Amino acid sequence: MKNKLTIFLILAFIIGGATTFYAYKEIKAHQAQELELTPVVVASAQIEAYSNLSSDNIQIEHISSKLVDEFTARDIVELADKVTMIPLYPGHPIDIRLVADKPDEIGNSQVVGVHIDSVRFAGVSDGDTVDVYWLDSENLASPAQKIASNAKILKVTDEKNVSITEATNIARSAAASAGLTGIATPRIVYLLVKPEEVPYVIQGSVPGSNNISLSKKPAKDAYDEEVIVSEPDATTEQSNQ
Repeated sequence: MKNKLTIFLILAFIIGGATTFYAYKEIKAHQAQELELTPVVVASAQIEAYSNLSSDNIQIEHISSKLVDEFTARDIVELADKVTMIPLYPGHPIDIRLVADKPDEIGNSQVVGVHIDSVRFAGVSDGDTVDVYWLDSENLASPAQKIASNAKILKVTDEKNVSITEATNIARSAAASAGLTGIATPRIVYLLVKPEEVPYVIQGSVPGSNNISLSKKPAKDAYDEEVIVSEPDATTEQSNQ
């Protein structure tokens, strides 16, 4: 009697397991059919704005067709040699409206987004050239270390990654210096830097970091004009003789 009970329990366990497995497969098949999964291109890692898109940072994933529209990227090939205009996060489908051809100015340089103190961003705006310095927040008396030279400013944004226009930069910087905290201020600067400078500059990408300081460089045309103006005029020089 005891042996029959044992056999019955074993058979019940086998039948129950098989039924559960079959039901699981049926449910998954039904879900897949219901969701109509579609292959799309997503970010495989966090990608900064203006960064190159390649097989190193994007991949194919299957998601519900309800989350896909005509602007969702479907093929990695169509994003070759493109850059993203906004930051992307792992698993985030890529909207083809927010990618663009790689600008010639990028070349072999790399884009790094750094957090910036509202006073230390030096009133920079898109297109400016700057030197980048690292400040020791624990020892303010120590000299700043230059970690990148002639970096290009691609974009200046607030904490919500909304671009800040040149017209408001100086006003916001002055307001921050005066202690007016109710005004939105620059928080993130996207820099185009040399590959060898990336390991140093990227330390400023940590949220809450306030170690980066920028030094805006004068435009070359303005510098040349200043030099020309300061040179004596040949006619005046002859008249003085």
